Amino acid sequence: MKGKLLILLVTFVSVVNAQLKSKTIYLDKTLSKEVKEKKAKYKKTETVTQDSLVNIQIKILKTNCIIADKYFKDGKPYGIWMTYTKDCEFLRRRDFSKLKYEDMKKVSTSIDGSKINYDSIINSVPPQFGNDKGEFLKYIANNLRFPSEAMDEGVSGRVYIKFIVKADGSVEAHSIMGKAQPYLDYEAWELVSNMPKWKYPGKQKGKPVDVLYTLPLNFKIE
Repeated sequence: MKGKLLILLVTFVSVVNAQLKSKTIYLDKTLSKEVKEKKAKYKKTETVTQDSLVNIQIKILKTNCIIADKYFKDGKPYGIWMTYTKDCEFLRRRDFSKLKYEDMKKVSTSIDGSKINYDSIINSVPPQFGNDKGEFLKYIANNLRFPSEAMDEGVSGRVYIKFIVKADGSVEAHSIMGKAQPYLDYEAWELVSNMPKWKYPGKQKGKPVDVLYTLPLNFKIE
């Protein structure tokens, strides 16, 4: 009996020690100013998980609806982020774990035997996004987002992202060279991942091939 009681006590102590640390503050309607609970419109809770991740949730006090659910690791966005409108409708899902990075100093002309870099191949035909270069630039201008988090922090920069234009014209994000800033990196990844098929695939010796490109994207606060 004493043995069982000791086990129960040890288990209880372990559970108590494993409790998560949390901090709650109350915000006004602009989500930028901390106020007292009675005057607040939102509640922001910051919790340190057992994996040493920081989870931040923002709720509307009146409806108890979560409008933001975000994770950070070592101060940087991590894992899956979910955001909702003030009417509790789904707004956006972001998965920061899908980003892949490559050393900026590493020079790579190929990924494997089936994927080539057009710049290193003589007498090859490069892929074309549309009928002229202007269509590709227009796609970038119309679809590249400047993330609000980077805007709020006054962060700008250039992201170098590698992607593959496959033999069937479809596009696959490959890696980001170096690291600009996670929010900017994510938007560059999304731009490439959501890119429509290129009209004409690259060719080598008359046959369609996969082609590796590096695209610089500038995020600049005007």
